[in-house]
Amino acid sequence: MRKIPTLDGWRSIAILLVVGHHVASALGNETPLTWHGVMGVDVFFAISGLLITSQLLWDGHLGRFYIRRVFRILPPAAVYLAALGLLGLASRSEILNCLLIFRNYANPGTAGRFTEHFWSLSLEEQFYLVWPLLLLGSGGRAPRVGLALIAAVCAWRFYAWWYIGLAYMHTDQRCDGLLWGSMAAFVVQEGKLKIGQVAAAVALVAAALLWSVPVFFPFVPAFLAAGVLGTAQHPEWAFSRFLDSKIPVWIGQRSYGIYLWQQLFIFAPIHISIVVKLALMFLFTAISYRYFECPLRECGRRLARRAGEKSGPSGAALPLPHPDAVSLIIGVNK
Repeated sequence: MRKIPTLDGWRSIAILLVVGHHVASALGNETPLTWHGVMGVDVFFAISGLLITSQLLWDGHLGRFYIRRVFRILPPAAVYLAALGLLGLASRSEILNCLLIFRNYANPGTAGRFTEHFWSLSLEEQFYLVWPLLLLGSGGRAPRVGLALIAAVCAWRFYAWWYIGLAYMHTDQRCDGLLWGSMAAFVVQEGKLKIGQVAAAVALVAAALLWSVPVFFPFVPAFLAAGVLGTAQHPEWAFSRFLDSKIPVWIGQRSYGIYLWQQLFIFAPIHISIVVKLALMFLFTAISYRYFECPLRECGRRLARRAGEKSGPSGAALPLPHPDAVSLIIGVNK
């Protein structure tokens, strides 16, 4: 699969938003501006939906997909949770909920500060378990299925918001963020619809302005996905070039490790400057990325290649959507 431009840069923006929000919270200096750092998670959702759906459409092999995901996600998360257990900063039930990817449905009263960010990881992993199978089952109807799921999630969230209560961390009320990223992947594959620079900028500004307004909740994930899609389609834009420059790419490539460990470094009960804590966090995650994450990812890639060779033509492969499927859905003329 060819590398999709700007995604590492978007990861850097997402993780810096999250870190900024948590630093402000730790310092007791939260403002409406820093609260918007929570939107970094929504950016991660858009990126993840676009990336994993693109991988599945390009490769179409479930076995290889899951091998790569396991080696990418689980070992670093397990190390972080083991560290919490050794330091006595998380209970057994917290750690178990995280390992069983159930943290976003766990009783908030039983969850502590150092594992609360696993809600988004649990949500994404639950999505990884279900969405590829729906792609496999729906084949050329996948874009329609995705849009139908988005409509169902938005309708259910509206009902729950009024009659049950908005469950911000629940997959059934938040997975439209990932699904809009998946819709962007179909657009990338089909290649006919192009997001213009003005449209992408307006979408991103609208997402930032409307993010905290409940009535616009269904539209924000679509705006974010459109903005990410626009930069991915147009790497020549000035903003796209910035996203693909050295520093954003460096941060973005290490964003998963930073996301895992920032909670511990920022909120650790140690009386040292927050600047020192952040410096140690970036140093630690850089070392972990170089000597732990990268070797594991390469191991996962090798095993995935072997799995593909062994399965041969009979392997579990995804039927790709019809080339005109996205055009039919969104009404783009040939």
